[in-house]
Amino acid sequence: MKPFFLNPQHPKSNMRPDPEMMKMLLGLGWAGQAKINGARTQIHISCQSDFRVFTRQGSPHTVEFPAHVAEVLKARWTPTKDWTVLDAEWERFAPGVNVHLFDILKLEGVLLQDKTYKERHGLLVAPPSLETAFRVLPLLLTLEACQEALEQEVEGLVFKSLNSLGWPNTAIVRMLKKDQK
Repeated sequence: MKPFFLNPQHPKSNMRPDPEMMKMLLGLGWAGQAKINGARTQIHISCQSDFRVFTRQGSPHTVEFPAHVAEVLKARWTPTKDWTVLDAEWERFAPGVNVHLFDILKLEGVLLQDKTYKERHGLLVAPPSLETAFRVLPLLLTLEACQEALEQEVEGLVFKSLNSLGWPNTAIVRMLKKDQK
């Protein structure tokens, strides 16, 4: 059983954070999340405890993934069959908790394209004791929560449609604090 890269949701354009646009998106049933300045990482965990990490282009990461984080993720999401695939942002050279989960694409070998983002995000819930190794990025459902997140050390915000099935690129908007490439 070999893992295969899943083309995840990826925004195609950037805009600066705009309170009016945030209010509009939130009012349409979208949610914000902090955009961490790290490396997009797709994490594959097999039922045989095989653990692989890929870049957003589908290549294996060249930097070694933290072993203690891999062990905790395997303890929480090792499937009984096939693979589980998590989508995350990995601050590869940052100290402390540097793996931020925001989506689950496959669970127990089943692609979750028939689930909404809200349903998939709900599957990421982990006991607080595990969040010493990684964290699940929370959904920001109010303008105030979005503005508070922007005051933190984040690259910006990503807004996703909570009710779109699968991971279409049309259901995601990226707002960056400053121009990024």
